[in-house]
This record gives sequence, C-alpha cells and structure tokens, in this order.
Amino acid sequence: MNVLIPVKSLDHAKSRLEKSLSADERKNFVLHMLDHVIGVIQSCKEITQITIVTPDDEIKKYVEPKGIKILAEEEEGYNQSLTKAAAHEKGNAVLTIAADLPLLTIDDIKHLLHLAKSHDIVLAPAKDEGTNAVFMKFSLILPYLFGKNSFEHYKKTAHEKNLSVGIYQSETIAFDIDTIEDLKKLQEMK
Repeated sequence: MNVLIPVKSLDHAKSRLEKSLSADERKNFVLHMLDHVIGVIQSCKEITQITIVTPDDEIKKYVEPKGIKILAEEEEGYNQSLTKAAAHEKGNAVLTIAADLPLLTIDDIKHLLHLAKSHDIVLAPAKDEGTNAVFMKFSLILPYLFGKNSFEHYKKTAHEKNLSVGIYQSETIAFDIDTIEDLKKLQEMK
C-alpha cells in the first residue's frame, strides 16, 4: 500500500509560529516532523511506498536520498494536488497522512490498517475538527476534503455514498502542530 504525505512549501510552513520561531527554525521543525512521520511509516511492513506531494524543491532534494517517491504539486490547492497524486494509485488502497504529527507512533499506523480491513474509509480526526489521516480502500473512493471541519465532511460524504467508516481516535495522531499553543504543549511533553 502507498502512503501519501502532503507537505506545503517550506517558505510558507507553519506561518502561525513566526512570532516564536524564525524562518529557518520553522523549516527545520517541519523537516524534523516529516522525518519522524516517514520513519514511523517506514517501520510498518504493510507499507510498500511513501510518496511526498509537495511544490517545494528543497523538500524534494531532502527526501530523495531516503528512497521516497516525489510527486510535484502541480495543481492549485491541497485537495486538488492529493487528488492528482491518488489518481496514480489506479484504484488501489491509499493512506494519506499529515506531515506535522510529532507524536505519531507505529501503533497508530497499525490501528489504522487494522480498521481498514473491515471499512471502506478510516478517518483519524485532528484535535481541531480536522482530519490527520484518511485511509481509502480504493483511491479516490471519496474526494479529498481536507480543510476546516474536514472530519465531519468526510463522515457525511462517506455516509451519502454508503461507505463503511472506521474512526481511529488517538491523542498521538490527533496532535498536530498549528499554533504557538501546540508548540508549547509539545515542549512541555518533552
């Protein structure tokens, strides 16, 4: 199974943290979280390919030596870029997961894949009503709906299409870094 990891441009990465971190610190932080997510996913034997979807040449150069496939983000917008990337999967199962999950564990991936055995869609909600991971038994069985309140949008759309939905709730996958408060909480955990 392939995993898609969308990564925004480093120039615009984590802009809500600019009062606490310099541009270089934000870039390094994004790359550190990406390394963590890649490492966790690579330790799961069910995963056969990781594909990074990004418009950023620096990220491309950073992950290529790791044997990671790169798809240039050519479409305007997060969901459109993921749709184009998922089209390469030709209907195969695909897991799409956020790159900013500093607490992600191998158990999170295993639980997602376990739920995937009995559901068409598996969702892992973020702490803010968003979605940090989406498993689709067949790529593009649902459109990508990332954005505000995406968790509810995914559930509603899956229900409308009569697709079975598994929900995986875990603090480690729900915790992403978007705000200064998130960063402070992460620092307190260390």
